[in-house]
Amino acid sequence: MATEFLLAVGVILVAAAVCGRIAMRLSLPAVVGEMAVGPLLGATLLGRVSPPTAHALIHPEVEPALELCALLVVLLYVGEFAAETDVRYVVRRSRATALAAAGGAALAGAGAGLAYLLLSEYVPAGVSGVSFVLFTTGALLVTAVPVLGRILDELHLRDTQPGGIAMSLAVVDDFVAFGIVAIGVAVSGKQSLATAIGASAFLVALVLVPRVVPSRWRAWALGHTMAGPLGVVALAAAAANGLGGSTIIAAFVLGAFVWKPRGDDEARDRTDDRRSVLRALVSIYVVWTGLSVDFADLAQARLATGVVVVVALAVATKVLASAFAARTLRLDGEEFRALAILRNTRGLTELIVLNIGRDAGIFSPELYAIFFAMAILTTGVSGLTIKLYASRSPLLRRAARRQARPAAVQA
Repeated sequence: MATEFLLAVGVILVAAAVCGRIAMRLSLPAVVGEMAVGPLLGATLLGRVSPPTAHALIHPEVEPALELCALLVVLLYVGEFAAETDVRYVVRRSRATALAAAGGAALAGAGAGLAYLLLSEYVPAGVSGVSFVLFTTGALLVTAVPVLGRILDELHLRDTQPGGIAMSLAVVDDFVAFGIVAIGVAVSGKQSLATAIGASAFLVALVLVPRVVPSRWRAWALGHTMAGPLGVVALAAAAANGLGGSTIIAAFVLGAFVWKPRGDDEARDRTDDRRSVLRALVSIYVVWTGLSVDFADLAQARLATGVVVVVALAVATKVLASAFAARTLRLDGEEFRALAILRNTRGLTELIVLNIGRDAGIFSPELYAIFFAMAILTTGVSGLTIKLYASRSPLLRRAARRQARPAAVQA
């Protein structure tokens, strides 16, 4: 199977690179083009037109290995990305951040209640309103940390204050969202409440590690090579997954609060090289999520109204949550607009949540298709909008130039 596995990886990476360039020509982030590769190579297009060709390029027997490879790559990417993300602005305002997160969750809950009222015909029989509302609250609240990271990288906003605020709040949103999702699944009877509480407690424990373990001990344990930090990321993700929590959030929390790279120029150069490799390999995860999804289901006329309703609710909750966060964190108008756009990036993490809901029987195939369409539309539109806004916003242009200047000097 080595030949088939390498063939599948090569096809995915080349196709992602080509579609990424096409997306950039259309003023879209490259990740949006990469997201289109999965449906093109999978069930939506090639799987329908020529199933033998689709199986020859991505053999069904290598799909489990591809899935594990995609998961590992995205965890390492998120962990290292988080280690380079400036979360100090939000951490210094921990009370305001908690208030902003609570406001966002409350708004998402209100949106979920409206979704239940408007889409109750699609809710599977036997699913309680409480379980559906809790789960949908998490689905509306979530932000795609890996996709957001790719967009911030492309716009040179990763190490800037607007980028740090957006990424930090995205992680807070996802932390709360996955906790609510776990409770929703527990209420549905698919998972015990103790397991849901244990997963959330584990993520909280990761945040508290720097307060308990001295920095010199952490530095000694992680070592000077990448093996230690990446191994710890994998172990934390394994523990989170075993407890029913989010592996991606565990990786980000560990990277942001526990693993901080050395600050010398040589170490920074090596980190940039490694990030370039991980940035390319994370395309495997982006493509993998779309291979099995058949977009033909979205062509049904009766689902069109549902898509419009969910997109409107999803965008409205994020915009209102961003306005509330801007007020509590004392952000100016430009920072609020950038935050509102970036927090509507859902993509990959939304798909993870939707798969949990489908497997738990909370989401019917119709609801899955509706929310999948919402994830793709909001991610694509927010990616295009932030790219256009970044080219016109004086704040974002200055921030991007400050980050790009050190790289240009080193080159």
